[in-house]
Amino acid sequence: MTPARYRKCLERLGKPMPAFASMRAFARHLNIDNTSARRYGFGGKAIPPELAKWLEMLMAAPDPLAAFELHPYPEGWSATADRAA
Repeated sequence: MTPARYRKCLERLGKPMPAFASMRAFARHLNIDNTSARRYGFGGKAIPPELAKWLEMLMAAPDPLAAFELHPYPEGWSATADRAA
């Protein structure tokens, strides 16, 4: 996933889902450092494959909100994940 695609996903998914409304909100949802979320969006850090796969799954879903409710985190992530590195 490219940084531009990452930003496009957040932009599109942010309309129906507040957790995607900004990189800061997205970082809070994933329990990652805000700086990491921004670096993903501007090419300063590689986007983790499981994050890219999850975002693409949500983008492809007929109802992204329903898909998000079923799969609120990328595979291997949880609300208590500590991925600030």
